[in-house]
Amino acid sequence: MAALGCYEAGLAVSRLGGIDEAVTERAVEAPDRLLNWPEPDGYSHAFGTAMVPDSYLVTFLSLIDQRACLDRMLAVAADRREVAQNRQDALTAASNLVREQSDEVKADVHVGSRAFVEGDQDGSILDAETTNPHPLSAMKIDFGSASLRAVGLRLAQCSAVTDNDRMWVRDRAIAMLSANDKSAVRESAVTLSGLGPDVIGDLDATLLVGHPLLVVRELAAFIAAAAPVRYAQTLHALAADPETIVRSQLAQRLHHAYTQPVGPAMASEKLTTNDADRQPAARAIITEVLGTLSSDIRHSVRRAAAGLVS
Repeated sequence: MAALGCYEAGLAVSRLGGIDEAVTERAVEAPDRLLNWPEPDGYSHAFGTAMVPDSYLVTFLSLIDQRACLDRMLAVAADRREVAQNRQDALTAASNLVREQSDEVKADVHVGSRAFVEGDQDGSILDAETTNPHPLSAMKIDFGSASLRAVGLRLAQCSAVTDNDRMWVRDRAIAMLSANDKSAVRESAVTLSGLGPDVIGDLDATLLVGHPLLVVRELAAFIAAAAPVRYAQTLHALAADPETIVRSQLAQRLHHAYTQPVGPAMASEKLTTNDADRQPAARAIITEVLGTLSSDIRHSVRRAAAGLVS
C-alpha cells in the first residue's frame, strides 16, 4: 500500500523502521513549520494549527531536531499572547516530542508541566470571546475548554521519569476525574489507564462504574479486570454496560487475564485467602463474566470474549 502512494501506510512503514519517501519528505519539512511559528503581534490571531501532526513527523528525525522543536513548542505553550487552542496544540506536540528524550530533559519538562496541570498557566488571549458564549449573543463562538490542565497532564505523564513523578501524575489525574470540564475528565481517565495497574491498583473501580462518561467506565473495566476477586460485582455491572465499547474492552482484558499466569496486579489483591486459593477464585469469576460476554448481543463483544481481537 505504501508503494502505491498510501500516506498512512507509509507512516506505518516508517514507524517500523523502513523508509518511505513521502513521509521522509514531509518529516524534513515539519521542523521548519514548528520552529518558525510566528510570534503573536497583538493584532491578528490564527486558529487551527498543524503542530500535532508535524510533531509526530519530527519524531522520525534526530533527537537534536526533536529537542529544538520541543523547546519551541514549550515556548508557544507558555505564551499567554497565544489563543488557548494553539497553546493546547503546542502542549500536545511537546508530549509527542519529549518521549524519546533523555531522562534529564524529561525531568526538566516534567517540572515545567506541573504549572499547566495545576491551572497556573490558564488564561490566554481571547478566552472570553472563544469559550462559553452568552446565550443572548448574536455571534456564538465556542472552541471548547480554554483550560490547559488536561493537555498539561498528558505532558506530565509523557515526561515522568521517577516513581514519584508518576505518583504525582496519578494523584492529579484522580482529582481531575471530578472536574466539571469534560475534556479534563477524559484526559485524566486516559492518563490513569496508561499508568498501569501497579500504579492505580488502589483506585476504587466501584466509584467509576456508574460515571456518565464512557472513557471513565472504560477505566473502571481496566482496573476491575486486573483484580477480579475484589471487583466481582463491578465486573458483572460492566458486562451489562449500555455502551458496546465498554463491554468489548472488558472482554479483551478479561480474556487476556484468563490466558495469562497470575500477574502483578492479580497477585497484589489484598485478600485474606492464601496464594493457592487466589488464582482459582479469580479464574472462576473471569470465566463467569466471560460467559456473559460470550453471549452478548454485539458480535464485536463476542469476538473479544473469544480472544479474536488483536
